[in-house]
Amino acid sequence: MGGSQRPEPERPLAGVVVLVVEDHPDGREALRYLLEWYGAEVLDAKDGCEALRLLEAQVPDVIVSDLRMPRLDGFGLAGRVKHDVRWAAVPIVAVTALNSPADVRATREAGFAGHLAKPLDPDALLATMKRVRRAA
Repeated sequence: MGGSQRPEPERPLAGVVVLVVEDHPDGREALRYLLEWYGAEVLDAKDGCEALRLLEAQVPDVIVSDLRMPRLDGFGLAGRVKHDVRWAAVPIVAVTALNSPADVRATREAGFAGHLAKPLDPDALLATMKRVRRAA
């Protein structure tokens, strides 16, 4: 019996649908990998405009979004989501390199339910996902 076998992960996010909005393909894939590892079903979009089109077809349980993106950034997406009765209850979590106290305050004021720093800490991602799901 050669090689080590990777243990099966726990699936604390099983049944949770997450929309990942990230313009960088590597960042999008990293978020997808982590969220799927925890059991979530992941939809993804490369910017806020694409995310809005996906929301028309399926309302996720949580949106995880970068802030700086072309066409429609994370703040613009949050404003559109929070002002549409179809999606207003969906929690949005910022995943961003913008991490000053002013940035954190701006995301909170824009209606984000959480703010995670890049590079992403997987434990912080899971804890935030659990917290915003309980609060929803």
